[in-house]
Amino acid sequence: MGYSSPTIIKPGPQSYINETDALQWLPALLKERRLKKLLIVHGRKALQAAAPYLPDLADFDTTFETYHGECSENEIARIHLLAESLSADAIIAIGGGKVIDIVKAAAWKTHIPEILIPTVPSNCAAFAPLSIIYDDYGTWQKGQVFTRTSHLVLIEPRILLNAPVKYLIAGIGDTIAKWYECRIGLEAVKDDSIALAFSHESARLCRNRLIENGEQALHDAKHGLLSTAFLNVVDAIFFCGRISRRAGKPACQSRRRPCFLQFGDHYPGNPLRSPRYTGRLRPSAPACFGK
Repeated sequence: MGYSSPTIIKPGPQSYINETDALQWLPALLKERRLKKLLIVHGRKALQAAAPYLPDLADFDTTFETYHGECSENEIARIHLLAESLSADAIIAIGGGKVIDIVKAAAWKTHIPEILIPTVPSNCAAFAPLSIIYDDYGTWQKGQVFTRTSHLVLIEPRILLNAPVKYLIAGIGDTIAKWYECRIGLEAVKDDSIALAFSHESARLCRNRLIENGEQALHDAKHGLLSTAFLNVVDAIFFCGRISRRAGKPACQSRRRPCFLQFGDHYPGNPLRSPRYTGRLRPSAPACFGK
């Protein structure tokens, strides 16, 4: 049987660092990649949260730009044009999901790498190879999937630990919901390939880590304790977006990021072709915080 589109595996960012003082590696990583001119897009509160941990970037040509509140086509175009006018070598995102999605889309459009520094643990935007697009008034429009994964993700866990606990709660709920949402599509597919099994087990591992460590991580976050449980939960929230297959429409169509798996339009078991699919799955917890 022929398929209308291929199955593509996108395992995650090219490089991912999650450790104390991770941002201090940024200058060396930039020099290693020969990235000199930097456009840094951020939310106001996000930049304030990250400032104590940011390294000295005096050796680089940096331009800081505050985003305008929505990941819209107009905002993406604005950042894209700004990056082009600066002849930027890379765009750095400091903020929540919407800032990260803007930068992913603008960098992809400009054909330069993106470097993502999340400031809240509320979603998997830093890992997912797509952006959720809204209009200028905050109404959801579409998900735009990219042909590449993010270049570099740097996690300073102390920034996430200092964020309001409600964002960690949102990330835990969002990630667990993804497992149960996408399990429908996974179980419908009669496929014993390694790729599918890896997708399934990765998602199961993320869910299990949240169930095993979630309560302790919330307790530790409330008391400002940078614990193994907190780090495990943060990794699980981000990693749930690490495997994405783009070939037509997603296996679990919703207004959130596809968690780890997408099928072509005519892939056997695609729930979009099932009479049970209504196209009205509820959106996830808000995708962007850290303004």
